[in-house]
Amino acid sequence: MLVKAKNFIRSKWIIVANRFDYLYKDLEARLEREKFKALLEFERGEALSRIETLEEEYRLRRAELEEGFRAIVRANEPTLLPSGQFDRLFEIARQTYRDPRGVERPVLTPEEVRFLSIPKGSLESPTSASR
Repeated sequence: MLVKAKNFIRSKWIIVANRFDYLYKDLEARLEREKFKALLEFERGEALSRIETLEEEYRLRRAELEEGFRAIVRANEPTLLPSGQFDRLFEIARQTYRDPRGVERPVLTPEEVRFLSIPKGSLESPTSASR
Protein backbone atom coordinates (compact mmCIF):
# COMPACT_ATOMS: atom_id res chain seq x y z
CA MET A 1 0.00 0.00 0.00
CA LEU A 2 1.27 3.47 -0.85
CA VAL A 3 0.96 6.24 1.69
CA LYS A 4 0.98 9.74 0.32
CA ALA A 5 3.87 12.05 1.04
CA LYS A 6 3.08 15.54 2.27
CA ASN A 7 1.48 17.21 -0.68
CA PHE A 8 2.76 20.73 -0.28
CA ILE A 9 6.34 21.70 -0.70
CA ARG A 10 7.50 23.96 2.10
CA SER A 11 7.05 27.20 0.16
CA LYS A 12 3.45 26.32 -0.74
CA TRP A 13 2.72 25.35 2.85
CA ILE A 14 4.06 28.71 4.06
CA ILE A 15 1.68 30.50 1.67
CA VAL A 16 -1.35 28.63 3.05
CA ALA A 17 -0.24 29.15 6.68
CA ASN A 18 0.34 32.86 6.05
CA ARG A 19 -3.10 33.14 4.44
CA PHE A 20 -4.67 31.79 7.63
CA ASP A 21 -2.54 34.14 9.73
CA TYR A 22 -3.94 36.98 7.63
CA LEU A 23 -7.49 35.66 8.12
CA TYR A 24 -7.00 35.54 11.90
CA LYS A 25 -5.65 39.10 12.01
CA ASP A 26 -8.34 40.41 9.65
CA LEU A 27 -11.02 38.85 11.85
CA GLU A 28 -9.46 40.44 14.93
CA ALA A 29 -9.21 43.86 13.24
CA ARG A 30 -12.87 43.71 12.18
CA LEU A 31 -13.85 42.89 15.77
CA GLU A 32 -11.95 45.90 17.09
CA ARG A 33 -13.48 48.22 14.46
CA GLU A 34 -16.99 47.00 15.31
CA LYS A 35 -16.36 47.40 19.06
CA PHE A 36 -15.14 50.97 18.52
CA LYS A 37 -18.16 51.69 16.32
CA ALA A 38 -20.50 50.33 19.03
CA LEU A 39 -18.88 52.59 21.64
CA LEU A 40 -19.41 55.62 19.42
CA GLU A 41 -22.96 54.85 18.32
CA PHE A 42 -24.69 53.41 21.40
CA GLU A 43 -25.24 54.30 25.02
CA ARG A 44 -22.90 52.55 27.45
CA GLY A 45 -25.17 49.61 28.38
CA GLU A 46 -26.22 48.90 24.82
CA ALA A 47 -22.62 49.27 23.59
CA LEU A 48 -21.36 46.77 26.18
CA SER A 49 -24.10 44.32 25.23
CA ARG A 50 -23.22 44.73 21.55
CA ILE A 51 -19.52 44.22 22.33
CA GLU A 52 -20.30 41.01 24.20
CA THR A 53 -22.21 39.72 21.16
CA LEU A 54 -19.37 40.74 18.83
CA GLU A 55 -16.81 38.94 20.98
CA GLU A 56 -18.89 35.75 20.97
CA GLU A 57 -19.22 35.95 17.18
CA TYR A 58 -15.45 36.44 16.98
CA ARG A 59 -14.78 33.37 19.17
CA LEU A 60 -17.06 31.22 17.01
CA ARG A 61 -15.56 32.44 13.73
CA ARG A 62 -12.00 32.06 15.07
CA ALA A 63 -12.79 28.47 16.12
CA GLU A 64 -14.15 27.77 12.62
CA LEU A 65 -10.97 29.12 11.04
CA GLU A 66 -8.77 27.09 13.38
CA GLU A 67 -10.77 23.92 12.66
CA GLY A 68 -10.42 24.57 8.93
CA PHE A 69 -6.68 25.00 9.25
CA ARG A 70 -6.44 21.76 11.28
CA ALA A 71 -8.35 19.97 8.48
CA ILE A 72 -5.80 21.27 5.98
CA VAL A 73 -2.92 20.15 8.21
CA ARG A 74 -4.48 16.65 8.45
CA ALA A 75 -4.97 16.50 4.68
CA ASN A 76 -1.32 17.37 4.15
CA GLU A 77 -0.07 14.55 6.38
CA PRO A 78 1.28 11.32 4.82
CA THR A 79 -1.66 9.13 5.82
CA LEU A 80 -4.78 7.76 4.23
CA LEU A 81 -7.66 10.10 4.96
CA PRO A 82 -11.29 9.11 5.36
CA SER A 83 -13.31 10.28 2.37
CA GLY A 84 -15.25 12.80 4.50
CA GLN A 85 -12.04 14.75 5.10
CA PHE A 86 -11.98 15.72 1.45
CA ASP A 87 -15.51 17.08 1.71
CA ARG A 88 -14.22 19.46 4.38
CA LEU A 89 -11.48 20.68 2.01
CA PHE A 90 -14.05 21.40 -0.70
CA GLU A 91 -16.16 23.29 1.85
CA ILE A 92 -13.16 25.41 2.87
CA ALA A 93 -12.38 26.08 -0.81
CA ARG A 94 -15.89 27.51 -1.35
CA GLN A 95 -15.22 30.14 1.32
CA THR A 96 -13.74 33.47 0.28
CA TYR A 97 -12.08 36.45 1.89
CA ARG A 98 -10.98 39.91 0.76
CA ASP A 99 -7.25 40.44 0.53
CA PRO A 100 -5.65 43.75 1.67
CA ARG A 101 -6.43 45.29 -1.73
CA GLY A 102 -10.09 44.31 -1.46
CA VAL A 103 -9.91 41.51 -4.04
CA GLU A 104 -12.12 38.52 -3.24
CA ARG A 105 -10.08 35.30 -3.10
CA PRO A 106 -10.78 31.66 -2.19
CA VAL A 107 -9.49 30.44 1.17
CA LEU A 108 -8.03 27.44 -0.73
CA THR A 109 -7.25 27.62 -4.43
CA PRO A 110 -8.35 24.85 -6.82
CA GLU A 111 -4.70 23.79 -7.17
CA GLU A 112 -4.27 23.56 -3.39
CA VAL A 113 -7.42 21.46 -3.06
CA ARG A 114 -6.21 19.20 -5.85
CA PHE A 115 -2.91 18.56 -4.08
CA LEU A 116 -4.50 18.10 -0.66
CA SER A 117 -7.21 15.73 -1.88
CA ILE A 118 -4.86 13.11 -3.27
CA PRO A 119 -5.90 10.10 -1.16
CA LYS A 120 -2.68 8.07 -1.43
CA GLY A 121 0.48 7.73 -3.45
CA SER A 122 2.51 10.67 -4.57
CA LEU A 123 2.10 13.58 -6.91
CA GLU A 124 4.33 11.95 -9.48
CA SER A 125 2.63 10.21 -12.35
CA PRO A 126 3.70 6.59 -13.03
CA THR A 127 5.50 7.73 -16.20
CA SER A 128 7.49 10.44 -14.45
CA ALA A 129 8.51 8.06 -11.65
CA SER A 130 10.07 5.64 -14.12
CA ARG A 131 12.27 8.30 -15.77
